[in-house]
Amino acid sequence: MTDAIEIFLNELEKENISYVHWKSNTNIDKALSGEDDLDIVVDPQKKEHIFKIFKKLHIIRGFSTKDSWQNEIFHYFGIDIQKKKLVHIHLHFLLEVGYDMDKSVNLPIVEKYINDKIKYKYIYIPTVENEYIILIIRLLLKNAFIPYILLSPLTQLKIYKAQKSKGVVTGNAYNEFLDLYSRVDRIKLNKSLEDVYSFLKKDFFYQCEDVIKNNDSLKDYFSCSGKLKKMLKTYRYHEDIKSFFISFYRVNQIRLSKFNRNKIKFKKLPEYGGKIFAFVGGDGAGKTSNIEKLYEILVEHFYVEIIHVGRPKVSILGIFFRITAKLFKNFGLKDIAQSFIYLEVANNRKKAYEKALDIKRKGGIVLLDRIPLEGITAMDCPRVNTLNKQYTLLLKLEEYFYKKIDINKVDKLIVLKLNPEIALRRRPEDDAEELLIRSGQIWEKDFSNIDNSHVINTENTFHYVEEEILKIVWNSINEV
Repeated sequence: MTDAIEIFLNELEKENISYVHWKSNTNIDKALSGEDDLDIVVDPQKKEHIFKIFKKLHIIRGFSTKDSWQNEIFHYFGIDIQKKKLVHIHLHFLLEVGYDMDKSVNLPIVEKYINDKIKYKYIYIPTVENEYIILIIRLLLKNAFIPYILLSPLTQLKIYKAQKSKGVVTGNAYNEFLDLYSRVDRIKLNKSLEDVYSFLKKDFFYQCEDVIKNNDSLKDYFSCSGKLKKMLKTYRYHEDIKSFFISFYRVNQIRLSKFNRNKIKFKKLPEYGGKIFAFVGGDGAGKTSNIEKLYEILVEHFYVEIIHVGRPKVSILGIFFRITAKLFKNFGLKDIAQSFIYLEVANNRKKAYEKALDIKRKGGIVLLDRIPLEGITAMDCPRVNTLNKQYTLLLKLEEYFYKKIDINKVDKLIVLKLNPEIALRRRPEDDAEELLIRSGQIWEKDFSNIDNSHVINTENTFHYVEEEILKIVWNSINEV
């Protein structure tokens, strides 16, 4: 179990919050280790209490496109610094079940479901019998006719052909069914059906169980799910026709986003808005490797992009400058040609920075690899003046591009300092003179006048540096 999850569960216990980890308890140990999300349903009367706990523990909400599709279902995220892992808490105040694109059934049993629980290690889970009944309802609704016809034709054909050999439901979902089926107490199961699920006819429930146990007929799934929907009519938000059109719109909205490569649609956005984290460091300080490590941690759930300002992608105007440079070079005007190359780089850096601002405005997280800083002249700075100070127009244009890159609009500047002598030992293959200059400027610069800067001495262990970066970033993500 991760420390973050243990602290969270202990806080629920201390504050007397009634809850259960309501599904997928076959793999509960994965959830406790942070490998899977915690799916907890909480007493709706404790809503404000649990939100206070989240705030206290720096657990923030993540917003996604699906939020508007679901009632009283929320995604929250905490951080386990030691394990360097995000913890995902999938919070429910209702027991809504159904197709992912339209969870249209609200089962009126939250209180009974929570109260009939057992404790496993640090967490409360429902009785096997309660979870088993819910699983059967979920599997039938997820594999009803409407979800099937909204699949791509190729996927439909694949499932149709495999129904007899591999089964309609496969993978973890079917393994979960087999696990609960093997552990359920039939006497307790009958009692739960009578006391909690009185809206289900017992004989019909066992028919449904047989359909899933046999797992070899789409027709049986469609027939059983149709009857189940009629039985649950009182608890449905709308009928099949409306459900179809709602689901059709949502499925195709996602497909269109994929076609347009709109990646931000598929990830969650942090509660308090987008952030930009810029990293600077001398050679050998571990800047790039730490950015990549941080990216791996955050991108699992949030929308994150790495943008390399030091080596930016080419912009349209940048291409024009490059072509112009080649023309001057062909005429033997090497200095002017090089000036246009410097202009290309400056403009590309400005464009990379503007892209970062745009992602932040949309709610995403940006990790900037390098950023121009005043006083750092060995990299990421104006260069035309080193060729000829008479190129007044080119000088001013390059300065204009760099001035557009405003360090004050970056949420945190993370400076990785490393003694240049140690950098030499870490990077013996580099040009020693150039390395000493580049690393030396970062090492000697005083960053105390930059309000949003954090300096980390990377002579410390890699583990320490990673933890410090994670603390800085997570605290900033938690800031309004």
